[in-house]
Amino acid sequence: MTAKRAQAIGEAVVGYMRVSTAKQGEEGISLQLQESAIYRFAQNAGLTVIAVYSDVASGRGRRSIHRRAGLRKALEACRAHDAHLVVWDWSRLSREASTEEELLNLLPPPERVHSIGDDESFESARKLARVAHAQEQRDEISKLTKAAMDERKRSGKQF
Repeated sequence: MTAKRAQAIGEAVVGYMRVSTAKQGEEGISLQLQESAIYRFAQNAGLTVIAVYSDVASGRGRRSIHRRAGLRKALEACRAHDAHLVVWDWSRLSREASTEEELLNLLPPPERVHSIGDDESFESARKLARVAHAQEQRDEISKLTKAAMDERKRSGKQF
């Protein structure tokens, strides 16, 4: 997300960071990099980071979003301060596409959730995902149609 675009989102920002393993949490620099990016983003945009929360937990599995205390605290802070949630990238929230509806129920409104690395709001990402899914469906239908037509041609059908 660019600083110019970030200025339009408001003043209060809550950051959320996640790594998957205890080793990453203890020895890795990923949490430090994520936190630095959140603060740098806010500083460049003239925004105030009111809190940053983290978890050392897998983002895999539908239930993973309910097991993360840091995520719950970040969401509570967003609600309490009418703040925007900022993450390094979407994988920090979840690595499961099937959690989209659950995330929508837990997160602030999608236009108030932002990914620094992806330079977009959750709402934009949802729209892009729908387009990508529709394209995948189109490609699959096309493939199946061509296969069926080839089969009919082999059996003597003319088009």
